[in-house]
Amino acid sequence: MQSSPAQIPQPSIRQAEQKLGQQAVPSPSSNPDYKLRYTLSGHRQSISSLKFSPNGSILASAGADKLIKLWDGITGQILNTLQGHTEGISDIAWASDGEYLASASDDKTIKIWSMEEVGHLHY
Repeated sequence: MQSSPAQIPQPSIRQAEQKLGQQAVPSPSSNPDYKLRYTLSGHRQSISSLKFSPNGSILASAGADKLIKLWDGITGQILNTLQGHTEGISDIAWASDGEYLASASDDKTIKIWSMEEVGHLHY
């Protein structure tokens, strides 16, 4: 006599979706109380990229106005404006040590900016 393998009950797809849906919806009492801290203004055209430096002390923004703005990550004050691209900037990225900021532009160039040369910023 040959025994058949034990049948393990499988939940239906509907049961699985319901279970996932219940886990993904937070209760109203668990919503965090976010508050606006600053509204930063300084770009003349749309902003396409925004990145905090690795330690969070500097916020870099870039956009269609061909500029990179460096903001103090605590106070929101403008620290510096970097110019050099001839077309809008589509993205920016910090080096992991915060010493360099790379920018990619519609002018088909990538520029690497040294924070030391930008003005001895504390990154």
